[in-house]
Amino acid sequence: MAAVSMTAQKEDVFQFVDKSGAVVSDGSVVNASELTEDEFLGNYINPGLFLKNVSGEAANVRMAYEIETIDNGDFQICFPVSCMRQSAVGSYVTTDGPVAAAESRDLQCEWFPMAYGTCRVKLSVEVMSALHTKLADGPSITVVFSYSDPAGIDEASSHATRLMSHTSRDLSGRPVSRHTSHASRIVIVRQADGTVRKQTIK
Repeated sequence: MAAVSMTAQKEDVFQFVDKSGAVVSDGSVVNASELTEDEFLGNYINPGLFLKNVSGEAANVRMAYEIETIDNGDFQICFPVSCMRQSAVGSYVTTDGPVAAAESRDLQCEWFPMAYGTCRVKLSVEVMSALHTKLADGPSITVVFSYSDPAGIDEASSHATRLMSHTSRDLSGRPVSRHTSHASRIVIVRQADGTVRKQTIK
């Protein structure tokens, strides 16, 4: 494998790209909130990011990452060759490995939330030699994972409880009246004391 020049600049060797191949600029903040439900792996949020080798030759790389905040659950990255998983704020680094010229390697970085909240992680590319020493810093981005109540109960509760003893909403978060004629359906009810329960309205 040819060595990458010691004078390599941030985006001369690697670029972050999304799943459509569009470049995610150095210093960008990427927001991710789509939850994937998987009965084997567990529920997770993946921002759909890749690292592309644009140097024209194979190059070694590793990812330094800083978990800036994590409300709950675990952050995992499987890049470039092995998986690492943490549940605490801190600075970490993956092992290094080769990425072929023009290859876009899936970062496979996910947050596995256990409850509503956020996880903020800064990802920084480090270009490595074949002897596992750092040659140059590559681009960096920050990923903000968010897992929130899909029905919007938390945001609506303080205003709603001032208006009535409890609030009923359907699973899309729309208010539901008991006096409106509908087929039977399940709604989420927040009581005045803040408790939440499911209820069937007929």
